[in-house]
Amino acid sequence: MTAGMLPGPYKVPAFRARGHFRLTNKTPAATYRAPGRYESTFVRERMMAQRLELDPIEVRRINLIASKDMPFEQPVETLGEKLIYDSGDYVGLLEKALKALDWDKLQDDLRRRRADGEAVGAGMAMFVEKSGLGPADNARVTVDTSGAVEVVTGGASLGQGFETAMAQICADGLGVDYKAVKVIHGRTDLIAHGIGAHSSRASVMTGSATYIAATKVREKALRFASERMQTPVSDLDIVAGNVVRKDGPASSPSMSLADIARTIAPTSRTRGDHEPGLSAEGWFRCSPSPRLHSAR
Repeated sequence: MTAGMLPGPYKVPAFRARGHFRLTNKTPAATYRAPGRYESTFVRERMMAQRLELDPIEVRRINLIASKDMPFEQPVETLGEKLIYDSGDYVGLLEKALKALDWDKLQDDLRRRRADGEAVGAGMAMFVEKSGLGPADNARVTVDTSGAVEVVTGGASLGQGFETAMAQICADGLGVDYKAVKVIHGRTDLIAHGIGAHSSRASVMTGSATYIAATKVREKALRFASERMQTPVSDLDIVAGNVVRKDGPASSPSMSLADIARTIAPTSRTRGDHEPGLSAEGWFRCSPSPRLHSAR
C-alpha cells in the first residue's frame, strides 16, 4: 500500500520500491492515522526537496500531474488493482497555497531571521489522499413495529465516529431522527458481506450502501401510505418518522413508520399484496480500480 502511494501527485514513469518487514509487539503504523501515506510522503517529498538539489517549488511545478491529464493512471498497482487518479488540479492547488502563504515574502523573512541566528525554515509537501476503495459494500435497513430503525452493515468502527455517520446518513435517506437509528457492525452472523473501514472507505462505500437501503425503505413506506391515505406518492413526505402530506396543515392525516411496519408485518392480515416487513438491502459498487483524489 505504501509503495502504491509513493508516486503521490507527480508523474513518475517508473520506480522500484523494496521494503523490509520487522515483526514487533508494537505497531509503528496502523489504521489509526498512519496507514502508509505519511511514511511514503515523507520519503518522496524529502527527495524532491533535498536530494535533487533543485528549487523545491519549480521542481514540483514541472513534475505535478496536470489537470488536462486526468484521469491519470500511475504505472503501479495497489491491492492488485490499477492505480487511477480520477481528478485534481494539483498545479492550481500549489499556486493557491503559495499565494495564501505569500511564499516569496516568507522566504525573505526566513533568510533574514536565519542571518540573525535563528534556526527557522519552511517546508513544502504534497500528497494524495486515497478514499472510497471498493469494490462493493452493502447494508440492511429495517424499521420495526415500534418505529425503531436498525442498520446492519459489514463496515467497522475504529473510533472515527462510524456509528454516528451511518445513523445520520440513514436518517437523511429515510426521514427520521438519527437518534432513533441503531447501527450494528462487525457481526458476521447478521450480514454476509463486509470489508471493513480501511482506506477511508466508510463514508463513500458503507455510507452509500446505507443511503440506498434507507431510500428503498422510504419508497416502500410511501407506496403503502399512498394507498391508505388515498394520496399520490408525489404529494407525500416522511418527516420525523411520520408520513405526512407535503405543505399540508398540522392536522392533516398521517401514518407513522411504526404503524406501517405493524400493518405489513409477515403475520398481519391487513398486509394485502405488499411484501412483508419494512426493510430493504442496499448495495453500492464503484469502479474496480481504486480512485485517488484531493492532493493536499
